[in-house]
Amino acid sequence: DIEPWIGRNVALAALDVSLTTDGTLTFPSWVIIAQVRDRGAADAFVTQLENVVGVREGNLLLVGSDTVALAVAQNSASSLRESPDFVSASFELPTGRLLSGYLSGTAVSKLTENFTLLNVAGFALPIDGPTESYRGIGLGLTVVEQGLQLNTNLVYDLDQMSEAAQRSLETMLPNSNAATLYPPETILLLRGQPFNETWPLVRAALAGGDEVAFAESLTLLEEQIGLNPDTGLFPLLDGEASMGLLPTESGAAPVSFMLS
Repeated sequence: DIEPWIGRNVALAALDVSLTTDGTLTFPSWVIIAQVRDRGAADAFVTQLENVVGVREGNLLLVGSDTVALAVAQNSASSLRESPDFVSASFELPTGRLLSGYLSGTAVSKLTENFTLLNVAGFALPIDGPTESYRGIGLGLTVVEQGLQLNTNLVYDLDQMSEAAQRSLETMLPNSNAATLYPPETILLLRGQPFNETWPLVRAALAGGDEVAFAESLTLLEEQIGLNPDTGLFPLLDGEASMGLLPTESGAAPVSFMLS
């Protein structure tokens, strides 16, 4: 139904996105735009659509989640290509990309407006606010000799970024020694900036604006372990941070943390 008419280029645009309180990402309004090389076959395909709407305009076929989404795509007075944030996010990505992606800063703000922590695979990642500092994120998947290469380009506004986030940018490590600390059979390696620079972001997210309650919880922790990590540990970790996923004979995959 698709192969006879579809051309070389296909694009998916989410016109509305949301993140529920349980972390579910939804795309209630979307449009797919595909290049057409056989108009008759494309028209026949449109007549078979169910629960979605479609229309062909010249050599382009538009399929939308609903008539409103389709109308937005058809009647927009300008295009994404005219957005300065889109241009900046895509500018330095490699040419000849297999797949390109873009997430607007507006979407980032909307997705994170009700969250201070994002749960990813069991790890709580801080969301530094205001997220208006992020103008756009460009993604590019390219085929290289070694396989597939994923490039990202983040556009941000320093004037809207917190001081902690600005410091973390200034201390980004151009080179890493973490790979020398892990065995060759390591399954996954994540490495990052000194923890004393990222801790203020994590701390602010964990506190959630209630410094008194957070300080009390740290005091209780100190009574149990004899150390307040907020003052006696994390500020001292000014070296590279890394996390590795290692295999075992039993098939389990323990996680190894290294902070220095």
